[in-house]
This record gives sequence, C-alpha cells and structure tokens, in this order.
Amino acid sequence: MAGLSTILKMAMKAAPKAMPVDNKGLKNLLQSDDKIEEFQKVWKSSPENKFDQRQAQDVDVREAVEQFDKGELTGKKLRNIIKEKLPMEMIDSVQKIPSFSDMIGALNKNQVKKGIVGLNKSLKGQRVATRLDIPAYNKHDTWIVSIHEGLKGAPTAYSKTARLTDVMFGSSSRTALDIASEKLKPNKELLERAKEKFVKKYKRKPTSEEATKMRSDPKNMRPQPKSTIARIEGDWIETPDSDTISFAENLFKRQKDGKFFDEAGEEWIQVGMNPYRGSYFYDKATGQALQGADEVIQVGPLVFAKGARKPTLSEYKKNFTFKDTQGKTKVFNRGGIVARNPYPKARGIY
Repeated sequence: MAGLSTILKMAMKAAPKAMPVDNKGLKNLLQSDDKIEEFQKVWKSSPENKFDQRQAQDVDVREAVEQFDKGELTGKKLRNIIKEKLPMEMIDSVQKIPSFSDMIGALNKNQVKKGIVGLNKSLKGQRVATRLDIPAYNKHDTWIVSIHEGLKGAPTAYSKTARLTDVMFGSSSRTALDIASEKLKPNKELLERAKEKFVKKYKRKPTSEEATKMRSDPKNMRPQPKSTIARIEGDWIETPDSDTISFAENLFKRQKDGKFFDEAGEEWIQVGMNPYRGSYFYDKATGQALQGADEVIQVGPLVFAKGARKPTLSEYKKNFTFKDTQGKTKVFNRGGIVARNPYPKARGIY
C-alpha cells in the first residue's frame, strides 16, 4: 500500500496548489505531528508554493523616517515624502481564497496545531484579535487570517475569514516607526546560535556583559518584523467562510465614492494599516485614522468596517503618539494622508 508521502507526491504532481484531500482526511492528518510534517514537506517542495515577495521599505521613506525620529525632519515634510513615494490604491476585489490544504501547507507545524477555524476549531462567543499572517503570504502567496487572544495575546487559531463585532483597532506607534525605518532589533534565533557557538568555543556560558554585547552585535539582529504590530480586536461571530466571502463580494457591487453598501443599505468602508507609512488603521478612501467600529469582516488582506469611528482626543494622545530619540512626543504620519502598502499584489494589505 502506498505511504502518505507517495500519495501526496502523486497528488502534488496532478494539482500542486489543490491537493485532493477531503476535510475528514485533513482532520485525521492534524492529529499526527509526523503526518503534518510530511504533508508540509511535500507541499512546500512544489515550485508553485515557493515565493519570496517580502518588500523592502522605500529608501527615501526609510531615511526620512530615521531623520524624523532624530528630530531632523518635520512631520509635514515626512508626510509629503510618504504621500509622494507610497501612493495607495484600494483593493478592488476579493483576493485568492486558500483551501484548507494550502493553509496547512503554508503555516508551520506549531501554527497548524493551534487549529483551523471551519476545519477543527470553533471560536464561538470568544473575544479575539485578528491580523494577516505575513510569513504565509511572503513565502507562499497564501492569505491566512491569524487569530490571537486579544491585542497582545498569543495566536490561538487560523482562518480564511473573520467576522467581528464591538471592534477596537490596535497598533503601536513606536513599533510602526521602527518597522518603517527598518530599525535593527536583536533576533532570538540568531542570539541562540551565537550563544551556542560561544559555549562550544569557551566551554562556558557567556557573562551578563558578554550576553549584552551579543545583543548589540548587528550580526545578531534583524529589521523590526512587520508581524508584531496591528490587530483588530472584537467579539467573534461564527459565520461560514462562504457567507463572509459572498458578503464581501456583494459590497463591491454596491460602492460609490469610496463607500460600500450592503443589501440593507448600511454603509461600510475599506480599512487599511501599513506600518511603512503610518502607525494606525485608517479609512482607505480618506486616510482618516480609526479607533473602532461596530462590525468588521476580514477576507485575507481585505477588511471592511461598518460604523467605524475616529479616535477621541484622549485616545489620540494615548494611542497615536510616541517619543522620538530626543524624548519629544510625536505622531507618526497623522491621519488624512493615504499611501500604498509594500505588497503590490494586494493593493491595500494591512
């Protein structure tokens, strides 16, 4: 009898991006670490599933953000540079929806074991926070919604879509600025390797001073990752993926002047968040910064909000400001200016 690896290779040869494995078979597969690893190894080995589309920040914008952080450039000049270099377009259609097979293939094993909504996980009645899983897009061109335990909690599941009510938009101005300037940060994996080499060479653990030196060594650093910022928090509404996708498709059929309307005539807006150009979620039609909404639907990189509201003055001071390297309180690209995000295929990914 052919083994799992042989079966997967045969399936991959026939249809690399849509392996004919039914939901029952996938559920059984998820019960075994070995089967998950074997499945992912074969899926990731297909050339059609390999991508390298991480986009670097625009050089002029990066330099401008660094100067702004040092107090060498005014906010107005920074905004003008961002507006010129990173013009934005709204997403104009529902993007490619992954199959459950592709989700299992594009995520790593530990992520898959958290659970996939609609396959082996339910979040009914839970308060959660969502965002896009950036590595799955960068490496495998697969749009997956990452679901977390609140704005700062750990991942708890993954999904094709999300529907939330009583929504709060959360992000960090300081972290967004570090992403925009591609500021180097100590990398856990590189530090662990450096410590292992140290122990192997000197037959002892590094002292506190030596460990600090390792953390400040550029060889053990990487640019601030984009995946650590920006989540949409709300009460999870259990809705079939097909219904949420259909709802989004219908919104595109009823749009006018950057606004979208559902069958009941209620108004929705398209929402974006791009740390390369600012530190907050915003209305893509106007650039207005957003604090919350009555309801949000997310289909991959596409986010629509109903009853969206801008921040109050106190919320603005608390959530939209940061201290620069000189200790001065600033806003990283205030609302009112819209810009392109660094993923051209999505034209509006957050």
